[in-house]
Amino acid sequence: MSPLLQKGAAVEIFYSYSHQDETLRDELEKQLSILKKLKIVRTWHDRKIYAGNEWADDINDHLNTADIILLLISADFLASEYCYEIELDRAMKRHEAREARVIPIILRDVDWRDAPFGKLQALPSNAKPITSWPNRDEAFADVARGIRATIEALSVALESEPENISDSSDDEVTVPRLLPYLCNRSDQERELCLALQQHQQTMPRRPFVCIIHGDEFECHSEFLERIQHTALPRTLNLEPKHLSLEEYNLVWPSRTVSSDRYAQVFASNLGASLVQKTAAPPVEIVKYIATHEKPLLITSHLLTEDFLEGGTDLLAAFLEFWNTWPDLPPGRTLINCVCLKHQRSEKMGFLQKWKLQRLEERIRTWVGNLDLPSYRGLFGVVLAELQAIRRSDVEAWTRNTAVRALCEIQDKKIRELFQRQDLCTPDGLISMEMLADELRELVRSNPNQRN
Repeated sequence: MSPLLQKGAAVEIFYSYSHQDETLRDELEKQLSILKKLKIVRTWHDRKIYAGNEWADDINDHLNTADIILLLISADFLASEYCYEIELDRAMKRHEAREARVIPIILRDVDWRDAPFGKLQALPSNAKPITSWPNRDEAFADVARGIRATIEALSVALESEPENISDSSDDEVTVPRLLPYLCNRSDQERELCLALQQHQQTMPRRPFVCIIHGDEFECHSEFLERIQHTALPRTLNLEPKHLSLEEYNLVWPSRTVSSDRYAQVFASNLGASLVQKTAAPPVEIVKYIATHEKPLLITSHLLTEDFLEGGTDLLAAFLEFWNTWPDLPPGRTLINCVCLKHQRSEKMGFLQKWKLQRLEERIRTWVGNLDLPSYRGLFGVVLAELQAIRRSDVEAWTRNTAVRALCEIQDKKIRELFQRQDLCTPDGLISMEMLADELRELVRSNPNQRN
């Protein structure tokens, strides 16, 4: 079963088309019927406007809420002022803002490469117009498979920003931003989901704290982005249109701040981030949270060197700050994710290296011994340390539905990666940072020609 079928929420598809192509639109609609019966998708076009409704308002509403927008391209579409100037303009803005995915469907032969959507991967395969196929059923079936592949990829990589590709060759593959980072990390996601479920059942009005730690080359930011699009929405049962949490960055006290002022600086920086007021009292911030239905995600990114002055006292002060925070309004959720990046010291001078290594040991020991249940006013979890990736995990990744929708990668390609001394650690693993670049290139160089 695909990740999409497990997700349970139908994806909304909007048809942007010329009425001259209505017959072709109906043929495509038939090809999507199995996805509709399985409640994977629901479709909308302007022939579904009820009598008496304002047609422009209805079109606008569905254009602004659709997950996928299909552009049915023909000479009539390009000549239509409404399709080209209004629907296309809005569709591309939502695509560029990562609010929806736009897919051009080439119905009839026309010069479209210089249009605003010309940079996007079009269907059918090789952008061959549907009406030029010897068998139109095969053409529409090819389009339906491409749409399904896009939906399944989105169900995992969820509106991730694609990599910019300068070469518009048909053999190029647009790689979803998060796709390489879906390799492994399942243990951490599972830990987070279980802890967050317990939090929602037992202490939903208290702040939730998640500590993510690991070597600085293990891509903390990308893991954080991944869980925003996968684990958190799934665990919090967010509606499909609101999969993104509202994210805010919390700046921690600098090295020059004395320990007795840590709580004051946390409060000041939180006010600056949420309500743009450094002097905002907790009651004002809680009122602000009350107006936001979507969960708030507070993120922090720290290196080992950030603790040179305050040491582990700084971490303890952070937890105590949230431990004494006022209760949240009913139905509101506040999640704190702290990314601790363990710095490498190979290229540092002797004294600096010695200081950093000693501090690193203190931090690791503190995190390992952290007793979060002793903080009665918060609920939290320390995730397993982010580690470099094993070969077996990468081979499993190549069989991921989202990956197979884009490419076919043979096991020998993965074996070749793990035979390279410039990539592997002494233990035969590859850091996520280096691995992600290699996986991205493998996807691009091994396209699945069916799509």
